[in-house]
Amino acid sequence: MPNNDKISISINNREPFIPFSGPFTVFDQIISSYKDYDLIGLNQAYVYFYLYSFKQQGSTIIRSIEEKYQYVKDTINVNQSLDVAAEYAIYSFIISRYNNKFEILDEARNFFGKNGYYLNVCGHSGIILPKQLGFVLGLLTISNNDDIYNNVIKNANHESIDEEIFILNYYLALKINQIEFDEDDAKRKAAMLISSTRVSALEKIPALIFVEKPEEYFNEVVKAFTNPSFYYNLFNIHIDWNSSDFSSLQPISIVNFLMVSRMLGWDKLELVKPNLLENAKKLKDKKEAIVLEKGYIKRITNNLEVISGLLGAIISADIILYIFGKILYGAIGSIIISVISIILGLMDKKIFTINSDKED
Repeated sequence: MPNNDKISISINNREPFIPFSGPFTVFDQIISSYKDYDLIGLNQAYVYFYLYSFKQQGSTIIRSIEEKYQYVKDTINVNQSLDVAAEYAIYSFIISRYNNKFEILDEARNFFGKNGYYLNVCGHSGIILPKQLGFVLGLLTISNNDDIYNNVIKNANHESIDEEIFILNYYLALKINQIEFDEDDAKRKAAMLISSTRVSALEKIPALIFVEKPEEYFNEVVKAFTNPSFYYNLFNIHIDWNSSDFSSLQPISIVNFLMVSRMLGWDKLELVKPNLLENAKKLKDKKEAIVLEKGYIKRITNNLEVISGLLGAIISADIILYIFGKILYGAIGSIIISVISIILGLMDKKIFTINSDKED
């Protein structure tokens, strides 16, 4: 497939997709283009959360969310797995916010408390603390004085890698949820996680919110994903998430990247070609000011008009000389035309070339 920045592909009658316009644009388009039947389970819940909370698509997807909510609410009576409980928590949060029905969120909070989905029950007993549990507990927290917050913070003192990932996902959700928390602790844990060489860059994504100069880790995070542009077009916007080729391209990780990118302003970043920066340097080093909108373009246009007029006049004169059979004059005219053409060519090159002046 040609690497053409100008290629524009229409996807599912949505806005055109411009390949290679930046990682945020690519990932956002992938997540936003999937239909309801393309994803299932917790991955789908994360996608719905992103679309509702960060893209304000609540009015268009709330009916699907309500159906999913009712389904998982019925399912947890017979299947109380962590993933189903996490789905239930995410959908409860969205519906509670959208309809201002806080009793729905209270039901989910009570379910988590009753079934022991807090850190003091699930953690430090050989069970890996899943990051999604940390995230949904953050969504279920309503203040920094409630039971969930106290249980999580009270037991988060072992400083293991798994716990740091868990807690930073919890803090990420609290920040989205606009709940106050110990930001100094978040910064400390984020610095420890970001410097670790034992976990992938994808696990470090929530830490970027709390570290200084997160931009220093931008390339590391982006490289951790499989570049999706080729697969995106090859599969006609349908990716088999179960394929081993996409082991690092999972919706939960992508949604984490998208949420953090929006919170950091990375959604406004674009990938640019290096020669664009080189040309910018050349412009900076020029001695004369350049006004592209008026003066510079007008000057180029005037020079082109003069050049065109001279060429037209000379060629016309040469043709007339040949018509009248003045072979000698015609030959002389040709020589003159050649000399003037060289001069004009040098002028043309000077007009359109940005000279690299030596620095003073």
